Amino acid sequence: MSAQKGEKTYKYAKIYQSRREQLIEMVFEKNRPINKASKRLGIKYSTAKLIVKKYKETGTFFMKKKPAKAPLPAPAAPMILIPEPKRLTEY
Repeated sequence: MSAQKGEKTYKYAKIYQSRREQLIEMVFEKNRPINKASKRLGIKYSTAKLIVKKYKETGTFFMKKKPAKAPLPAPAAPMILIPEPKRLTEY
């Protein structure tokens, strides 16, 4: 993805499963506020809030993986037109 002039580009941090587990443990088992747990783990507050929200909704801290893009179909072989043989006419 190339950014055009004037557009902002964002770099998303990957939050690994172990960090998600630690966040859930700190928030739900140790009763720490999300903002303090996220600071301690080095996770942005908005990301931590989303992880906690998803955990409350689904009971799991895994994020859904995006489905893989379907591969493009293979290009068709080029068609070669072979002219029909000329028929000889009898005189």
